[in-house]
Amino acid sequence: MDESLKCNRLFAVDGLVAVITGGGSGLGLMMAMALAENGASKVYIVGRRENKLREAAASYPDILVPLPGDVTSQDSLQAMAQRVRQEKVTSTCFLAKVYQFNCAATYYTVLALLELLSDGNKRRESDAPHSQVIVTSNMVAFQRDPRYGFAYLGSKAALVRMVKSFATLVVGWETRFNTIAPGLFPSDLSAAALAPFKRAKDKDLSEEGAFARSFLPAERAGSVQDMAGALLYLASRAGAYVNGSVLLVGGGKKATTPATY
Repeated sequence: MDESLKCNRLFAVDGLVAVITGGGSGLGLMMAMALAENGASKVYIVGRRENKLREAAASYPDILVPLPGDVTSQDSLQAMAQRVRQEKVTSTCFLAKVYQFNCAATYYTVLALLELLSDGNKRRESDAPHSQVIVTSNMVAFQRDPRYGFAYLGSKAALVRMVKSFATLVVGWETRFNTIAPGLFPSDLSAAALAPFKRAKDKDLSEEGAFARSFLPAERAGSVQDMAGALLYLASRAGAYVNGSVLLVGGGKKATTPATY
């Protein structure tokens, strides 16, 4: 019997340290909750609204750490990195990011924390995954439907390409770079936008049957469990051999519109 193949070993994130930008709400909060529930030692949630961060951290006060900051400000990024460094983290550092801004913010955030990630590699146990950056882009990075808007389509596609380029650039730092490209997930913004497309008005967005199969093969929007599963795969030993990749989590939506993947 090989204990290393047990799911509680393969998908464990015990002792993991994460920094999640945009971690106070939406997909970022889903990620923070997934890590907190599954053994992460510290999860720093970054955002501009301190009250929102504190609300989010209240559910896991010993694990989630509110870290007010602005990823569009290089001074703020340096202060954020210094704060995490002062915690004297001894376990492998894992960096998850949710970007609602632009490629420049992603680029400078990575630069601000790259040394910290490298330090985590030096302290990791021999069988532990290397430090990692996970960038959340969007399924529209692969869509060709101009109704999404050329600027939005282009920015998400550029983000995916930049992450892949980072994976090549930092080989010597032993830091992995991967992308999660989510499709339709409930949020304050998406709820109103998706409402006209619902087939069953009485169903929640994430309830099967909410949408016609021709619109979304899964017939529902993504759930907390869907995002948690994707993140835990990449963050754990199960995904340790994954680098420079894109994980599409879209319920099959790509199959219903012009797309390239």
